[in-house]
Amino acid sequence: MHNKENKLKFLNKTMLKIVGIVLMLILGVGLFWQGKANSTQAIPAMLAQVYFEGEYRIGDGEWQEIVEGEHISSTQGDVTLRGHFHMLTPYGEYVGIYSDEIPIAFYVDHINLIFYDTDGNSVMADHENPLFGKSSCGVNWIAYTFANGENIIEFVVHN
Repeated sequence: MHNKENKLKFLNKTMLKIVGIVLMLILGVGLFWQGKANSTQAIPAMLAQVYFEGEYRIGDGEWQEIVEGEHISSTQGDVTLRGHFHMLTPYGEYVGIYSDEIPIAFYVDHINLIFYDTDGNSVMADHENPLFGKSSCGVNWIAYTFANGENIIEFVVHN
């Protein structure tokens, strides 16, 4: 009888350990799944090309039409762009004018951008740091979602 009691204690201890490990694994997998299901960090995205159609001005100069392939100099002042972004599929097929629920990625290379919404409010995309003066130079990708959809988009490129 003493032998049966030892076996039962051993089985109870072993079963308790096994049940505890299985329960920990189930909870761990459940927490991992919940974190992955609610995370927006790595959602696959369809990349689409965009091109800008409209006009520009340098400093306070006259508005000029943007001509494809023509270089716009930014050495004589800030460049203000006004017009529409048009979207293309990854295969180059025309989709239409940009809609407001899709962010557009900009490669910012030692410049800053100021975006204007329909209310005239501005949003600056720059690496501002008081230790470096007005702004610090840097290279970065930023994404911006224009709130005005099919209305005219305006933004300033400051070199």
